Amino acid sequence: MTMRVRKANKFALVVATMLAVAWSSPAQESHIGKWTGHASAGKQLYYRYCWGCHGVRGDGNGENAPYLNVLPRNFVAGTFKCRSTPTGTLPTDEDLFEAITRGFYNTYMPSWKALTNQQRADLVAFIKTFSPRWQNEKPGTPISMPPEPALTVDSIKHGKELFAKMECWKCHGQEGHGDGPSAATLTDNNDQPIRPYNFSEGSRFKCGETNQDLYKIFMTGLDGTPMPSFADNLKTEEAWDLVHFLRTLQVHHNSPELALWRNTEQPGLKPTNPGTSGGAPPEKAETVSAPPPPGASSPAAQGASAPSASDPAPAAAGKAGKARAGATNPAPAPPAAEPQPATTPASGSAKTSAANPAPVQPVGEPKPGTITSGGGAESASANPVSAQATVSQPQRESQPSGNVGTINRDMDDVGRVVNPPPDPRSTVPRSALSRTSATVYTAPALDNPRRVELLNLAVTDEAGKISVIMTLSGPVVPQLKWLDSPARVVVDLPKTVMATSQQRIDVGKGGAKRVRLGMDAQVPPTTRVVVDLTEPLAYQIVPGGDNTWILELHPQNK
Repeated sequence: MTMRVRKANKFALVVATMLAVAWSSPAQESHIGKWTGHASAGKQLYYRYCWGCHGVRGDGNGENAPYLNVLPRNFVAGTFKCRSTPTGTLPTDEDLFEAITRGFYNTYMPSWKALTNQQRADLVAFIKTFSPRWQNEKPGTPISMPPEPALTVDSIKHGKELFAKMECWKCHGQEGHGDGPSAATLTDNNDQPIRPYNFSEGSRFKCGETNQDLYKIFMTGLDGTPMPSFADNLKTEEAWDLVHFLRTLQVHHNSPELALWRNTEQPGLKPTNPGTSGGAPPEKAETVSAPPPPGASSPAAQGASAPSASDPAPAAAGKAGKARAGATNPAPAPPAAEPQPATTPASGSAKTSAANPAPVQPVGEPKPGTITSGGGAESASANPVSAQATVSQPQRESQPSGNVGTINRDMDDVGRVVNPPPDPRSTVPRSALSRTSATVYTAPALDNPRRVELLNLAVTDEAGKISVIMTLSGPVVPQLKWLDSPARVVVDLPKTVMATSQQRIDVGKGGAKRVRLGMDAQVPPTTRVVVDLTEPLAYQIVPGGDNTWILELHPQNK
């Protein structure tokens, strides 16, 4: 009897195990076209690229989440905005794959096209392991989408009527500005404020940018948001009419719908500038000149007189231009002798006459800004510091300076150090660093399109100075900046991917809280090194050897 019970229990255990494996196996894989994703491979990718925002458990509580004004997706809840399936159902594997590939416009979720198709399929498989919904439910059946009918004026007009009838304006506003009477009261499923889409400011939607994407949005709804599905309220042909009208609200997007609508409602309008359609021609901006220098007899002597009769073009385009040009001297200009070159005053603000073909003779060659002992930049008034970047040469001698140069991100200016506006938090030490070269650092040209890897990240603390050492596989020109609320120093490494397992280093001393890594996954990608601070620190970045950069932070009084 005991033997039979044991055999029965053993048989039941085997059957239960087989059922569990059979039931859970679909959640461990994804199927997108010819690619089959595996959760085991996706797990490695997730903990390398995704957990910083979406969290270790996939609950959207990653360490970056408090700094984002659009919270990361909570995969545990199993609620997804962008789907081809009816509202309330799970998305298909293809839906998740497209979301990872496309990213979400106007949020911190980037496009992950930098990953291969297989890697994205693996990520889809692993994302499906977070929510129990994938074990208990199947994805919904994608909605049917009939072909888009021909665009007509009647279609747009009917869509406009539907926009009012379905009360879309209550959230999106009468003109689609996202300023309807309900807009300020809307929240998502997490009780976070959420704004309706502003059609007038964009051409892309969070779930795509085509007419088909827009059709899917209001026929499936954006689950987790106040945007419902209208599949039960609209016929398919009505849905397409609404699509055509909504496109006319995107006034900065040159769509066929907008062009047809403007032609119908406001025929004869001229474009405001090339590449746009509709609107009145812009009025020419008035030119304001500085007061004439001592000794100048009149504005005419400075080259700012009314247009000469010899000018082949009319004096200033339009009536407004004529009024400005001739208000002070309405009488026609008398015949003049051969035009003489106008002299630019020291202020550099006077304008030459349109009738004067001779080149302006400057008083002196404008000097580029140079670093002074006080950290400022000096230049001729005709060449203000705010109008051009200046180059600072590192020096061996101990020389105080008020600025730390930010490395220019433009690869044509590799090695140039741009002098930004003074930042009281950013100072150069009074004694030159021994590792700093006596000449301007010039990185080798990046002719090889291969991505550079961040191989190692280390933090040292010497004599109250925190050093963040970044070792790379190739040349990179970093970009350094300060961000507030909360205080942090950011180093962007363009065209760089993370090849280190170190995602975070806790510091807890010297005003530095921690160092963390992230990657935006653009094409090419950029790796970001962020130092969270507990107090304001002075900072600078210096080359530390072959393909190594060192971010140095220390109290401002040192």
